[in-house]
Amino acid sequence: MDCIIQAFPDEYHIATLEKILETCSQIMANGVDIKTIFIRLMDRLADFATNSEEDIQSLCGDLELYTMFKKSIDTIIETQGATLELAKFLDLQVTFKIRI
Repeated sequence: MDCIIQAFPDEYHIATLEKILETCSQIMANGVDIKTIFIRLMDRLADFATNSEEDIQSLCGDLELYTMFKKSIDTIIETQGATLELAKFLDLQVTFKIRI
């Protein structure tokens, strides 16, 4: 996932964000720590929004990026809450709050 985030253009990430976040939720179920993946993706999209000459609203359309990230994190907590280590849970929440 990290390679995809680094290799593909920002427009791709915006167009496929829902699928990327869904996949992150699934790989976390297999023991992968996705905090770093979320950080890189959020940072990259934030940089793109800040530095892009394109209108970010025209690229995103009706997408609500904040809501999509929040929904993905909520799904992870809901499906893995009982087995998720407290430290990973807090890291994920803090990362989301700081970046967004």
